Parts: sequence; structure tokens; C-alpha cells
Amino acid sequence: MTEPWLQAVPATGVGRRWDEWLTEVGRSYRTLLLSHRDGARLVASTRPLPDSLPLLDGCIAVFQVSTNCSAGQALQCLTTITTYVRGFVLDEYAELLRSQAQPDRADAECTTIPNPALQGAPRMDAAIEEIGSPNGEGAFEYGLHIIVDGIRSAVVTYRT
Repeated sequence: MTEPWLQAVPATGVGRRWDEWLTEVGRSYRTLLLSHRDGARLVASTRPLPDSLPLLDGCIAVFQVSTNCSAGQALQCLTTITTYVRGFVLDEYAELLRSQAQPDRADAECTTIPNPALQGAPRMDAAIEEIGSPNGEGAFEYGLHIIVDGIRSAVVTYRT
């Protein structure tokens, strides 16, 4: 499932800033996992096959060259992004299954109209009104950018 994606990832980093490339890695990984039923669960339950190790090595090389960090730090940064994406997609998929099981409940919880279920939780109600679903595209992008900003800080610290 991941082999074609892994083959394409290093090439997408050529001539790009590392942070743009890493953000795109996260987005494309999410797209891949969402395109297969239980994709995140399947990937999380396996280890890389020996044939995919050179492909993973290529991803490490792209990040290492573009940031001038060690191979170990490059692996940690890439693993941080892919782990975040897998966890986010697992949660997204679980929410999808819950909403399919209870369609009326899903509509009520994903709206920005005050939700009676949130009475007694005014901050939660206000937060959902402000940002929308905590499982949506906006939440994913927010988390992805927070992680990339943290990696930026770590890479700069490491190089100095």
C-alpha cells in the first residue's frame, strides 16, 4: 500500500524548502491512508518490509540534505510527522464510523449551531463554534503546522 507513495516522496523534495516538502509529505500520507479502508490501522500494525528500506533511506536523505541535520534526527522528524498523521487518520476514521452508526448525532455534533449536548461545557461549545470539527481538515492542518514549526526549532537548535 505504501510502496508507490514511498517511491514518489523523495522526488517531491527536489528543489523545495524542507518545511514545504515535509508538510506535503504529511498531507500526501494522510490522503494515502484515507484512500484505503482502515489504511492507518493497517500501516500502524506492520513494520517496513526489507524492500522498502532503500525508499525510506531516500526520504531520510532528502530531509538530511535539505536541513543539514544528522541521519538520526532526520528519521526522528519524519517519524514524528508520519506518527501524527496515522493517529489523526485513526481518529478521523473512528469518527466516520461513529457518525455512520448514528447519523443524527453526527449532524448535531459537526455543526457550528450551539449543540444541546454541550450544555454545561460552554468553552467546548465556543471552541467548536470557532474552529469547527476537531477532526476536520482545519484541525489536521493546524496540527501539521505546529509539528513542522517544532521541527524547525529542533533543526535550528541542532545545527547551532
